[in-house]
Amino acid sequence: MEYIEISSKPPKDQPLRYLRPELKFFGLDPLVEQMKLDELQARAYFDASK
Repeated sequence: MEYIEISSKPPKDQPLRYLRPELKFFGLDPLVEQMKLDELQARAYFDASK
């Protein structure tokens, strides 16, 4: 399974936030986008294993 790295440069006064080591997020929009991709991948995986 391949993950897409979603990152952006944060303002200097705020550090990067890490949800998972292989993915870097800053802000809510990139996080929500990755969560939707994760949901689709999980549904495809579990539907295929039925």
